[in-house]
Amino acid sequence: MIAASYHNIMAFDKSKVKRGFTLIETIVAIAVFGILWGLVARFIVSVYDMQGFSMDQIVATNEARRGADIMAEEIRQTRGADNGAYPLAKCGGKEFIFYSDVDGDGDAERVRYYLAATQSGGETKSCTATVAGGSCGETFDNFLSAGEILKSAQVKVSTRGRYGNYWNGVSTRFSEFFTDGIKLADICRVSADSCTSCSASWQGLKTFDVTGAAEDGVVTFSLDGSADVKKVCSGNTFSMKANFDFSWTKEIPNADSELKRGVIDPVAGNPVTYPPANEQITSISAFVRNAPPVFTYYDKNGTQINEDDPNILVNTRAVKLDVIVDVNPGRSPNSYELRQMVQMRNLRD
Repeated sequence: MIAASYHNIMAFDKSKVKRGFTLIETIVAIAVFGILWGLVARFIVSVYDMQGFSMDQIVATNEARRGADIMAEEIRQTRGADNGAYPLAKCGGKEFIFYSDVDGDGDAERVRYYLAATQSGGETKSCTATVAGGSCGETFDNFLSAGEILKSAQVKVSTRGRYGNYWNGVSTRFSEFFTDGIKLADICRVSADSCTSCSASWQGLKTFDVTGAAEDGVVTFSLDGSADVKKVCSGNTFSMKANFDFSWTKEIPNADSELKRGVIDPVAGNPVTYPPANEQITSISAFVRNAPPVFTYYDKNGTQINEDDPNILVNTRAVKLDVIVDVNPGRSPNSYELRQMVQMRNLRD
């Protein structure tokens, strides 16, 4: 009787015990949880990414709106130049040039609004001098296309060859660096340049601003070794090698990218002049994606004037501004379009 009762108790206890997860069930549960967590994480990242992109679009739009307001006010105040030139200098779809007192100093500045893209690039070339005291050079001529404007350019010059042998910090083994035939500096002449004889690596690195020399689209760099730069390197095969690392930034007019503002202050004289080199350029709005023109011109009757009309300068009395801003055309939110009609108060028939 007692044994039967014990057996019943053990049977009851076993029935109350809960069965745990098997190994396979555990693995499946972990996998499902991982997939769900991955989907949640991807959703969270996409939400933050969208919020960041939307914020970029808002910032770009506000920037464009402020720029358009400034532009409109300056256009309203269009007046004759201080040298007697007509108030309007150019009326193009993506470039508008006029004269206006933009800083309240009583003088008429030359103002240019235009659409352009900024692009940077670089190219490296090397050359070899194979005689004692020899020279070598390289020409760069494929960095500017027709209509493009060079904004800045620099070259990093380095060399290797029969250098070194400094005495009191100076060596007779050095090279002279030239840009378009004009000497700019000595390379490896002083001990601070740390040049050694027949080094396997480039030495004497120096950087030069060559914007002025390169603005015509062609520039030549050369090194001219001194008489003591002998042909003794690499089994008497060369005296000196030169390396020119040329880089530049250029502006591509009429390319959809950035709306810019250029201002030239008048220079006193007889007559007053507006030197193009004095133009101060600032960015008004980035991410401009204009298919229609930025500027459209109208006469006193409100009739649109074609850009190729020879009388567009004298007949223009109003300008319509049309700026489309889109940080990324392939994504939402949609582009933002700013439109504004501006009357020129000082131009009357």
